Amino acid sequence: RLSGKIMAAWCCGTEVSKDVETIVSMSSAFGETAADPWNVGVPPSEAFIAVINKATEDMPAGLQLDICDGRVAYIADLRRGKPTPVLLYNAKTKEARQVRAGDYLEGVNGVRGDAKTVSAALVSSKRLELHIRRPSLFPRRVVREKGERLGLDLGYSEHGSSLVINSIMAGSAARRCAPDLAVGDRIVSVNGFTGTGMQLLDAIKTPEQLDLIISRYEPPPSLDVGICVSAAA
Repeated sequence: RLSGKIMAAWCCGTEVSKDVETIVSMSSAFGETAADPWNVGVPPSEAFIAVINKATEDMPAGLQLDICDGRVAYIADLRRGKPTPVLLYNAKTKEARQVRAGDYLEGVNGVRGDAKTVSAALVSSKRLELHIRRPSLFPRRVVREKGERLGLDLGYSEHGSSLVINSIMAGSAARRCAPDLAVGDRIVSVNGFTGTGMQLLDAIKTPEQLDLIISRYEPPPSLDVGICVSAAA
């Protein structure tokens, strides 16, 4: 248990995301005319299906998945170094429908459910229909008063690129300044800094003012997302 009531737990490992683009400059993008650019509404998410083809069923698709929160698979990065099925798909697809780091994988070939179930479906077939949902990204500013606790219970993958909010304490700075933060939200930037989960945790411990970029998974109301305690990606 860390000072300021920030608590952390390690989960399954992933590579550091290299494709989370422009999130550190989002505060200005959220409307310079807004009275408080750090308290804008949560934007809607967008979903699409990406069809990729593999040489064999057990061939890796090329996704670095972070399933730390159990309920939905988060694409922390795309595997590099050689042409993977996902990179080949992206190369021939318009940017608006490319798979990106920071997206959520909510289904594979019609299989939906918790993160473990969906990630296991990646080796079920040579042809994969990936149900991708873009994140809802929005900024929030938290300012701690003297002696006030931040009040976040945070989880992270050992080599991931975000912090998952597991719980929020009542009467804390986080609850007072950003009352719409929710369990399952991911912190992807702290005061303009992006990095590994461990680095983000270090960055969030000390400053009195925290300018956060939040990633939220917003499934449609009809989608039943389950909970998985632990799994290996």
